[in-house]
Formats: sequence, structure tokens, C-alpha cells
Amino acid sequence: MEKPDYFKAWINGSEAGVRICLCLILICSLMQFGAFALTQNYVIASFGAQPEDVTLALQITYVAIVPFIAIQFRLFQYFEIRSYLLTGIIACIVINVLSLQAKDIVTFTILRFLNGLSLSLMSGPMLILIFSRIDPERVQVIGLSILYGAILGNGVVIGFGAALIDTTLDWTVIYYFLIAFLFLCLLLTLVLLRPATGRAPMPLDHLDWPGGIFLAAALIAFSYTMIYGPKYYWFSDTRIRSSALAAVIFFAFFIYREFRAKIPVVDLSVFRYRSFISGLLLLIAYYGLKDSINLVYNYTGTILQWSGARQMELGFFNLAGLLSFMWLSAEMMITKKHSTRRFLIAGFGMLLVYHLYVYLELTPDLAFEDLVLPMFLHGAASGMLFVPIIIYTLSSVPPTTGTTGIVVGALMRFTATLNSIAGLYTLQLHYNQHYKESFLNYLTANDPAFVERLNSAAQFFNLKTPAAEQGSALAMSGIVRTLGAQQQLLTLRTIFLLFSAIILCIILTVLFITSAYKTNLYLNNLRISGERQ
Repeated sequence: MEKPDYFKAWINGSEAGVRICLCLILICSLMQFGAFALTQNYVIASFGAQPEDVTLALQITYVAIVPFIAIQFRLFQYFEIRSYLLTGIIACIVINVLSLQAKDIVTFTILRFLNGLSLSLMSGPMLILIFSRIDPERVQVIGLSILYGAILGNGVVIGFGAALIDTTLDWTVIYYFLIAFLFLCLLLTLVLLRPATGRAPMPLDHLDWPGGIFLAAALIAFSYTMIYGPKYYWFSDTRIRSSALAAVIFFAFFIYREFRAKIPVVDLSVFRYRSFISGLLLLIAYYGLKDSINLVYNYTGTILQWSGARQMELGFFNLAGLLSFMWLSAEMMITKKHSTRRFLIAGFGMLLVYHLYVYLELTPDLAFEDLVLPMFLHGAASGMLFVPIIIYTLSSVPPTTGTTGIVVGALMRFTATLNSIAGLYTLQLHYNQHYKESFLNYLTANDPAFVERLNSAAQFFNLKTPAAEQGSALAMSGIVRTLGAQQQLLTLRTIFLLFSAIILCIILTVLFITSAYKTNLYLNNLRISGERQ
């Protein structure tokens, strides 16, 4: 059967032109993710919301995407891809226009969910179009590299633009930029793609809409549990108990539906394959450990008082490491000269060096240049790990399972992100309290160093103000701020040391398993040779 001809004749012969236009549309569609990366404080202030409210609203976007992955791959087979893509672009434009009118966090959250659905309508066809222009032998490696590179690269570039906008204009101006880019996508789609490809539509019977709805409901309840759990002291609060119970019930309904559906969203038979499960565990470990970069951004913003634009300048070094090593790992995988084990050792090794470097060098006055190397190493580790782990995981299951591997992989990424949000919050809360109590033991009149520091600071402030009491209060306030910064630094260092120990355990486990496998294979060969003799 001939491959569908998606592109018009005037551009079809220009491979470079097609790829540039496709990547431009893909990046514009993914801007919906990165646009709000550095505007959360402005959203909080605008809606009078809590930080957890905005975090939930942003995660809801991803909730809409995960269950829709398998369903939309079926929809591609029925609708013409140009009409499908145009529908997604127009839906994104409408949702951004409506978002401009949002006055409360509930409306904003609902629109974020709808935005996730519209993003699926845009990004899904783009992957099909990009894959159609890549050699079939390289499509999996190069396609995944383009997608992941676009997601992370887009986050840095758009985050930088958003930071510049926030410092000069109202944060809602971002919507106007997004709408302008979407109109560009609309124009490119109209001039690039054929209205009809001559492909016969496949019937849309047995679409598992109930399974998708149950999964979305379970993910929403799970998101609420993980995001608000640390704030409300987990299961001691009725709201968290109720949301956790709802997540379990809806997930049970989803599992029951998957056993009964003729074409399920998730083919549960994939969990019979040990390689698939080990791949998922590696994926969860990678996603969870790499999110420590958020602590670095938090450190530069709160302790070093850097602007959002300055933080994103640092992000460009992270992006440079990601793209360069992702290209290197893709080339190595295409030539098939290296095993997955080598990618894991190299990638987790660089991630270990990054964590140890930050642990050793973190101080209250780091310069920009001091963080360039660890940020580059973090990006390099991501570039070395992501595609090999994904391909190892997806290749562990037979093609008959359809898009199950992709859906489960996306689900693991979502779960790891929520675990990172809750885990890092809880760790910081615990260690901050631990170091705070340690410091309080020294903030007494019996400690000579504290008394000397307090008197020195009070004398300084007394020169600025005639009221002695006010000078003492300012001195104490300054000491409290200094101790707060110190306890946060100690907390961050402890977390990075803990992550370093986890990464070291992963590396040793990979080395042990591969060595045991080779030893077992060697002994089996010896046994077979002995039996033949």
C-alpha cells in the first residue's frame, strides 16, 4: 500500500523546507506548555489563588493528554490529517481567547484541561507528519529525539520570552503571542498540506471512550492528592482521604474496563514482560532524579535573587547539553554499536557528577559561571538517557499492543512528575524544620557568638535609626533571614547528597544485573557445549 501524500507539490520536493515548517508548527503547539513556566506567581496574584491551585491547573493540561493518546491515533485513521490539524489549531486559538477572559482559578483550570485536549489535536498529527519524512529505520530514534528536544527546548526558549514579557508587560500578553503563533501555524497548514490524501478512512468502531474518561478522572483525583497532600498533612485531612479514595475507585473502573474493551486504551498484557517493567522503573527513576534541576532554579530565584530571564540564560546551557548529547546518543543508536547498558552508565554517571557538584559547591553567593558546568551536565545526562530508555521500553513489547507502550510511558512520566512535586516539597519541609530546630539551640543569650552578632548588628542599625528598640528588632530580623537562607542551603545540599546516593545505587544495580546476565549466559554455553560432547 502506498504511503499517503500529505504535502502539496510545491513543497513536497524540498525536504529541508518541509522539516523546517513541521518543526515550527510542532514548537508553536508545544508553546502552550512552556508559556506558563515562569508566570505562576503572576497567575497566583491575578486570581488570588494558592501556589498549589496553579500547579494543579498546569498538571491538568497533561491529564487531558495522557488518556487521549491511544484514542487519537484511531482518529487519525478516519479523518484527513489537514482537517484534524486545523481543528486542533482553531480549538487552541478559541481556548486562548477564552483564557483572556478568565477571572478565577476554577475557570482557568477547566480551560487548561481543554487546552490539553486541543494540544493533542495539534501535536499528534505533527508527529505523524514528521515521521512520514524520516527513514523507517531511523523513525523511532530520530522522531523521539525531535519530540523530546522540542518539548524541553521550547520550555527554555518560551520561558525566556515569558520572563522578558513579565518584566515589561502584563502577564496576560502571553496569550496574544500564543494566538499570533497559532495563526502562523494555521497559515502554514493551509499552504503546506493537501485537503485530501486519497487514503480510505478506517471505521471508528470500538473506541474506548469510557476507559479514557475513567483514566482522566483517576489522574485528576491522583493529582489533587499528590499536590495538596503535603500541605494538608496527607491522610490526616478529609479532603486528601476523599481524593485518594476517588483515585483508587476510578482507576479500578479503568482496569475493569480495559479487561472488557475490544480495543483498550492500555493493553494490560504488556505487564507480563519483565524488560518492559524494568524500562518503566528506569524511566520513573530518570524523571524523578532529573527534576532536581527545579531546586537549582528555585535556589537562583530565592537565595541569589536572579530574574526569570537570568535563570533562563542558565537554562540555555542545560539545553545545549541536552541537544548535543541527544544527537550523539541518536547517532550511536542508529549505528547500533552500543548497548543500552552503556547509555545507562554514561547518563546516570553524568547525573551523579551533576548532583555531587551542586552538593559540594552550593553557597549563598555562587556566580553565574559556577552553575554553567552542572547545568550542562544535567542536560547531557538527559540527552544520553531519555531516548535509549524509551526505545528499550517500547521494544520490549510486541507491535500488537499498539500504542500501549506510549500511553504507559506518558503515564509514568506524569506519575514521576507528581511524585517529584510532592517528594521534593516534603523533603524540603522535613529538612528545613530539622535545621531550623538545630539553629534555634544556638539562638540564646547563653551563646557568645549569637550575642556578639546581635549586638554588632544592633549597633549598625542604631546608627541609622534613633530608636534603640527598632535597631534591635531590625538586627534580629536580619539574623533570622540569614539563618533562613542557611537552612535552605543545607536542605538543598542534603537532598542533592541523597539523590547522589540513589543514583550510585542505580549504577551499581545496572552493573550487577548485566554482569550476572553475562555470567549466566556463559555458564549456559558451557553446559550446552558439555552436553554436545
